[in-house]
Amino acid sequence: MKKYFFTWMLVSTLAWAQCEISSGTNAPQENTRLYGIAYIFPVGLEGSPYLYDDWQDGKILLENGETAERVPIRFNRITNDLVFYNKELLKVFRADKATIHSFDFLDPDGKNRLFIKYTGEEVLYRLQKNDLIEVLHEGHISLYVKHFSEIIASNDLHARDKIHPSTFYFLKVGDQTVEVRKNIRSVFRYFPGNKKEIKKWLAQNQLTRRSEKSFTRLVEWMNTHPENFLFQP
Repeated sequence: MKKYFFTWMLVSTLAWAQCEISSGTNAPQENTRLYGIAYIFPVGLEGSPYLYDDWQDGKILLENGETAERVPIRFNRITNDLVFYNKELLKVFRADKATIHSFDFLDPDGKNRLFIKYTGEEVLYRLQKNDLIEVLHEGHISLYVKHFSEIIASNDLHARDKIHPSTFYFLKVGDQTVEVRKNIRSVFRYFPGNKKEIKKWLAQNQLTRRSEKSFTRLVEWMNTHPENFLFQP
C-alpha cells in the first residue's frame, strides 16, 4: 500500500501521510498538518457507508491544539473513520485518529454537527475508546450519538451485501456513561426520582417521546438545574 507525505503538494513517501493546509485566516500563521493513510473505498456493497455521500467542508481540531479549516471530509459509519480529500493530489486519506480531537461541519440542512473522540469508560461493544461520536448536548449531563453501519451478508449469490445504518445513544453524567434508547422513557430508568416532573415538562412543551429533537431538548432542560436530577446508573 502506498502512503504519502504532502503539503497539499507531493513531497516524498513516508509511513503516514502529512498534509499542510491554510489556517483559514488572513494572519500569517504556520499551516496545519493532517496525518492519514491512503483510503481504500468500499466496493460491492448496496447502500452508502457514509453519514453523507457528498463531501462536507469540515473544521478539524487536532490534539496538539491546531485547527484545519475548510477540509473536504466524509464520515465512514462502517469503520468509524474520518476521511478527508486532498485537492492538489486528487487523493483521499483516512485520518489518523490518534491526532484528532474533534471535527465539525454544516450538514445539508445548515445544522452544525460536532463530533468528538470519546475518551470515557467503554460501554460493552457499543462505545469504545477513541470512537468518533456526535455531541447532541454537552454539560453536566451529556447526550451523545454514535452513527454506525453494519454489513448484512446477502443470502443470494447474485446480490450484493447490504449496509444497514444504526444509531446508538448515550448519556454521560460525571465519569459514568450509559446507553439509552431514542425514547425518553429510557431516561426514567436512570432518573427514577424525576419521572413525574419529566412527564409534566414533556406535556407542557408538547414534545413526543421518541424523537432525537425531544431527547436533546430534555437533556438541555435537565442541565439548567442538574442538582435536581439524581443519576442512578
